[in-house]
Amino acid sequence: MTKPFAVAVWIGAVVLVGGPRALSQQPFYTDDADVTQKGRVHLECSNEYDRLPPDVFPNLRQNTLVCKVAVGLPQNIEIGVDAPLLAISRESGNTPPTSLGIGDTDFAFKWNFRKPPGDSRAFSFTAGFNFEVPTGRAKEDLGSGLDDYVATFIAQKKLTDKTTMHLNSGIVFAGNQTTGAIGVANTRGQVYTGGVSIVRQVTPKLDLGADLYEAFSPQFQFARGQLQGLMGGNYEFHKGYTFDFGIVLGAFAAAPRAGIQLGFSHDF
Repeated sequence: MTKPFAVAVWIGAVVLVGGPRALSQQPFYTDDADVTQKGRVHLECSNEYDRLPPDVFPNLRQNTLVCKVAVGLPQNIEIGVDAPLLAISRESGNTPPTSLGIGDTDFAFKWNFRKPPGDSRAFSFTAGFNFEVPTGRAKEDLGSGLDDYVATFIAQKKLTDKTTMHLNSGIVFAGNQTTGAIGVANTRGQVYTGGVSIVRQVTPKLDLGADLYEAFSPQFQFARGQLQGLMGGNYEFHKGYTFDFGIVLGAFAAAPRAGIQLGFSHDF
């Protein structure tokens, strides 16, 4: 566990009090259709350590620590914000050998406009919009240097009483899709994203699942895009708190080659 992540966990444990089990999609990249309940605040923090692809050499490894805060509003609406703390290490002899700093800040809006009853097998639909401002240093790959505008459509369906499928389709209207040295980077133009995850409740406290996520730009061949999978889940280790974990494998130029993600989620 990295020192910044240990500090984040300690702060969260001191500040937060008990509550219901967090309905978090973390660690999966594919978002869920659920939104934070009205009047509640949802917090999720994660730390992901990745080995980077050769295409971003001399960058070798990236550590991404991010905490997301979301607030539930009336009419099944959620607003949130997050800003990652990035550490990028490079091949010896490069200047600087390591870059450490805040990445780009993301403001998010989600509206769950179709929410079937809890026992229904019908689809739940959510629309999302993200606006990301370039607060990270672009010269050191900590930020994109661009304002990003992203629209996402989310579909969710219960396949069985304990198994749920999530589907995402999105488009970056302007900017790019980078987080540090990872992601599809282009100047101005569209980036198309998609994802699917299947999550199963193994026990009342343990959920396990798999996730596949892709992104590509029409300006590039697909081989220049991003394709990555994740296997992981979350475990409720204390009332209202989940421990989230995942293993990441990626292909093509804009995805990490391998990584591990650890984090926690809480509603209060």
